Amino acid sequence: PKGSIQVLAQFCAEHEMQLCMHAIGDAANRAVLDAYAAVGKPADRVAKRLRFRIEHAQVLAEDDFARFAQLGVLPSMQPTHLTSDMPWAAQRLGPARTARAYAWTRFHRLGVIVPFGSDFPVESVDPRRGLFAAVTTRGVGDAPGPGFRPEQRLSREQAMRGFTLHAAHASFAERDLGTLEVGKVADLTVFDRDLRSCSDDELLQAKVLLTVVGGQVVYDGRDR
Repeated sequence: PKGSIQVLAQFCAEHEMQLCMHAIGDAANRAVLDAYAAVGKPADRVAKRLRFRIEHAQVLAEDDFARFAQLGVLPSMQPTHLTSDMPWAAQRLGPARTARAYAWTRFHRLGVIVPFGSDFPVESVDPRRGLFAAVTTRGVGDAPGPGFRPEQRLSREQAMRGFTLHAAHASFAERDLGTLEVGKVADLTVFDRDLRSCSDDELLQAKVLLTVVGGQVVYDGRDR
């Protein structure tokens, strides 16, 4: 119920806790945004300071995109949800709602930070599939073409940032994780090709050569 969301949001604000609420449909997202907006005084920007998130944020009402930017709420999204949903989304959501769904590029144009993830075990944990979905809006095995939501296709840099720096930002970890910089934790994956410039299909074929966690090699695939 909407009142329960408000109580939870207020509790988290008073205790300086980050709140991450799941919402998929437009009514659910609006209910969460309303609760976040009601926390504290408007000038306090509580949601932005505590980095309140909405997990999924998949289908929104037209007026609610701007509210993410105004409130500083993070839409924590999973690109492969588009490829899982696209066989039925247009029929079940209808054309108007589909045009407001899986709208990563629209958030980017508003200057909103968009953290990406996999939603494992609901979806594959493989980040290559997420990158492919974000830059093509096509499913694995689909023929080359414009994709399901071609106007929402991201650049390679935008998509990779979603899985790295923006994901770190979403958990207050951007000082330690998310980019390769002196002083940060050496958490990284080495692929056998440049994911910024290879073809779209090669994103799915890229081989992991090394996985490093905390500066220690935890997987070595160079001889596999």
